[in-house]
Amino acid sequence: ERWIPTLSGPVNIFLSPPFPDLHPERIAAFVRLVALLIEKAPDESVIVVQAEAGFPLEGLPGGIENWDIREYGRNMLLFYVKGEEPAPTAEDGSP
Repeated sequence: ERWIPTLSGPVNIFLSPPFPDLHPERIAAFVRLVALLIEKAPDESVIVVQAEAGFPLEGLPGGIENWDIREYGRNMLLFYVKGEEPAPTAEDGSP
């Protein structure tokens, strides 16, 4: 956490937790870390989380609608761009 306040421009942050060790209590700590990074990272920073099927997407900080979620078999890549408006979806009548 000590390096976070020194960020002066947009950065790319890639997080890939050790999935066998990601028990419910550790998931909560991991989600808190992601929330802290979102809070502290400069605008236009990209936070990428590598996750596996079963990861609790509804608990993602910043709102699940603000994450670009891509699935590759049992793996997922979750992208969050700080300060970016969510892209319109077909559900809201947009193309």
